[in-house]
Amino acid sequence: MLALITALPSEARPLIDTLRLKRIIPESPFAVYRGDDVFLIVSGIGAVASACAVGFLRGQMDAPAAWLNVGIAGHANLAVGEAMLANKITAAAGGRNWYPPRVFPWAGHDGALVTVPQPRAAYAAGEAYDMEAAGFYPAACRFADAELVQCLKIISDGPLSPMSGLDRTKVAGLVHARMETVLQLAGILQSLCAERVYDSPGGALYEKISRQARFSETQKQQLKNRLRRLALLVPRADDDAMTALAGAQSAAQILRRLEARLNAASRDLGHG
Repeated sequence: MLALITALPSEARPLIDTLRLKRIIPESPFAVYRGDDVFLIVSGIGAVASACAVGFLRGQMDAPAAWLNVGIAGHANLAVGEAMLANKITAAAGGRNWYPPRVFPWAGHDGALVTVPQPRAAYAAGEAYDMEAAGFYPAACRFADAELVQCLKIISDGPLSPMSGLDRTKVAGLVHARMETVLQLAGILQSLCAERVYDSPGGALYEKISRQARFSETQKQQLKNRLRRLALLVPRADDDAMTALAGAQSAAQILRRLEARLNAASRDLGHG
């Protein structure tokens, strides 16, 4: 199962047409579409709207899904029309960061994505700007392992191509032109979700670590997710985890060390 989320109807239209999606739930807070093993929701603009749309869409689905946010973004350096997969998401309001892990090969552009509360006309080098990812990503990670949650942005504006030149037709055209990339990524995520390799995080290791400290229910889920990711990225993950956690005293410290190890492993594999 795949859950697609866009902010704008113009971003959604090429996906709806290509995947032959049909609208369901006519009277609802969000426009929701469905096809063969695919759902799509149009959230509206902003991080809060995106997070709410994720929760609403999950309530319509009867099976686990991979999640993909597709939309436009500004960038200082990448040309208009290029696609970029986010390897870091930053909330400009608050400064919180997330690092979407990648367990599949990606030959295209990737980079940092900053979610801003208002449209931005100034572009810092090396960063893309949108208004939804910092809402979408943590919300979707409540319903799927982090490997199954990704943000693909299509560059729509930059220093030489201001946002004022955008309209619905141009936005739809940008997404349509990158449909092959979108479908490729969607297929990868659907395959990963179908394999369900994430259902076995290493039960014995989880039980051993969870006895080392007092974990809340939320922290237990975070521990399971980190161990699943480690098993995919690192040979002999059990030994690797115990080495990384030597001396850790609290649940929070354990989780921080595992996340640091995962980030290092991802960099070693060339994922960011």
